[in-house]
Amino acid sequence: MFSDAQQVFMLFYAVLYGTTLSSMNGFFPFPWGRIFENNKARNRLILSITFLNFCPIIYFFLVFYLLKEKTFCLNSFDQIIFSFLVILSALGIFAFYRIYHIIFCLDRNINLFWSNNYCRNDNCCSIGKDCWMQIKRKRDIYCDYFGHLFAVITYLIPSFILFIFINKPEIYNIVFLSVFISLGSVFLFLILYFIFFYF
Repeated sequence: MFSDAQQVFMLFYAVLYGTTLSSMNGFFPFPWGRIFENNKARNRLILSITFLNFCPIIYFFLVFYLLKEKTFCLNSFDQIIFSFLVILSALGIFAFYRIYHIIFCLDRNINLFWSNNYCRNDNCCSIGKDCWMQIKRKRDIYCDYFGHLFAVITYLIPSFILFIFINKPEIYNIVFLSVFISLGSVFLFLILYFIFFYF
């Protein structure tokens, strides 16, 4: 039988995983019908299976195993924090979504997964679903590597804190405080950067 924490995590993760997969359609991530006639389609399929199927499933089982025999008992501050960490750990699925975006942005010059070398004046209509620029325009993707990488780290932090909370409760407060101060500093830097360069 699954523990309370496992069931809550599974519920949130399932919803967020379904949301993530449905939002990936514009990338044409699973071109099964074209893998024997198009190298980029085959490469993209391998990429998608790795970062949209395999990695999220491994992540799910790691957190799921971590939560075995853990119950929700909202009678103390620590238990409330634990409950929030369990729910926030489900956001880890978005880390793989952002990694996919990073790879997409890098592929503009590599042309390993999508085509960009046939574009003339950003017009890629002739190559359709494999067109890098067409996908970028349609999805309005910004290739800000720092932003995507920051998102990856942010989405994975709750599960890291959860791991420490469960296995090393004596150092949890130190790590939690350190991460809180670090994230606070980064957010402050981003706010100041935005104010300085955009106003």
